[in-house]
Amino acid sequence: MQEHPEWYSLTVGMDNPEDRPDMNMWERIRTKRVSAEKAWDAYRDTLRWVLDDGIEPLLRNIDADKVVLTSDHGEGFGDWWYYGHSTPAPIPPLKRVPWAVTSATDEGSVEPTIRPEAIRLENDEIEERLAALGYR
Repeated sequence: MQEHPEWYSLTVGMDNPEDRPDMNMWERIRTKRVSAEKAWDAYRDTLRWVLDDGIEPLLRNIDADKVVLTSDHGEGFGDWWYYGHSTPAPIPPLKRVPWAVTSATDEGSVEPTIRPEAIRLENDEIEERLAALGYR
């Protein structure tokens, strides 16, 4: 799920989307063209959509004693005068990420309509991909 702006519920209801179309969502929030409250509502709405339509069906269709839901970074909503996460900044809103632990039980309520190809990665390929993502 694309968690970055533009958030669907905000862009659909945006009062004047032609107002400075060259601005991204963070610039619109920073310049008060979009209120922080309205942006947070849209951000939470997107999260609810992901949890309800993506994560919840997954949790009902796998067996796992422990499932961790997390993220790779947070977002700045004006905290420390920072918006988004486009550049590395050692500030708490970017470094503090969600960490929720739950479990899952396969109820068999969703039957996949396609079968993924079997992909086998070598250890060096895995390490290379993790390094590209900043995890090594």
